[in-house]
Amino acid sequence: MEDMYRNVLQMFCNLKEEKKAKIQEAYDTKNWNDYTTFVHALKSTSLSIGSEKTSELAKKLEESGKILTANSSSESDKQQSEAFINTHHAEAMELYDKLVEEGRNYLNDGSNTMPAASVDSTAVNVKAETVNEEPSAEEGDDDSDLEIMLGLQDAFENEDWIKYTEMIERIKEDSDNDAAGKFKQLHMACKMVTSDLTSDDEKAEAIQYIKDNHAKVLEAL
Repeated sequence: MEDMYRNVLQMFCNLKEEKKAKIQEAYDTKNWNDYTTFVHALKSTSLSIGSEKTSELAKKLEESGKILTANSSSESDKQQSEAFINTHHAEAMELYDKLVEEGRNYLNDGSNTMPAASVDSTAVNVKAETVNEEPSAEEGDDDSDLEIMLGLQDAFENEDWIKYTEMIERIKEDSDNDAAGKFKQLHMACKMVTSDLTSDDEKAEAIQYIKDNHAKVLEAL
């Protein structure tokens, strides 16, 4: 559905400057935990609007980041992973810029023809026809999942733990019992962070737990 797609694309484009700045800051300071989390989000959101090339490169950067942050990784593996990030980070940021530029051009041209990129292009690649019927429940759920993922990522990056807790509660409510169980401990950590009864040390420990498990939440969405 083109209307739904335009809404998702508009959100993606509007958040670009803020998200790119955070990725760049994490890279410049060699904060590989944050870097891995941020490129994971780029992997998911860019794929949601059809850019397989941007998503694939972000995925490789994420994988390299995971090696860098894993205690079990050898020094040799860490060096190779950091070298990969250093080699391809600028390329990923350039693809991000180009993708948003093409997305904004599409949103502003007033055309009813949805852009269809080649495999090697960074342009938005939509493999669906525009139809005049209401979106199915499944399609609506996909849109909602993206909205939740972007909101959760935004709250995490800004350390807005009240909003983050609200998003986690929303995920639990929308999940079946098995899926909701995966978020039980994270939800408890969120409640500790936002409670006035929690000590500073307990809050710091709970925040660290959230940061350590945030990427797993995004993967589960």
